Amino acid sequence: MEETFAGYPLTLVQAACPLDELRRRNIARGDRRPEQSEQQAKRVDPGAKYDLVLDTSARTPEQCAQALLDALRQRENTEK
Repeated sequence: MEETFAGYPLTLVQAACPLDELRRRNIARGDRRPEQSEQQAKRVDPGAKYDLVLDTSARTPEQCAQALLDALRQRENTEK
C-alpha cells in the first residue's frame, strides 16, 4: 500500500476493537450475519504499519475523531 501512495500524504489509521465487542455490535445492528465479525477481523493486515491505532471499545466516536485530528495536526506541524 505504501508504494501505491508514494508521494502523497498518507496516514494509516486502524480502528481496532476486540472481537467479542465486534460480535456484540453486529448482533445489536440486526442486519449482519453471525460470522461477519470473524470474517472482517481476518481482513486486517497484521503486517501493516499503522500511524495511529484507535481502540473503539475504549473511546467514544468523538474521542476517536479528536485523537485522529490531533495526530493529523501533529504530523502537519512536524512536516513544516
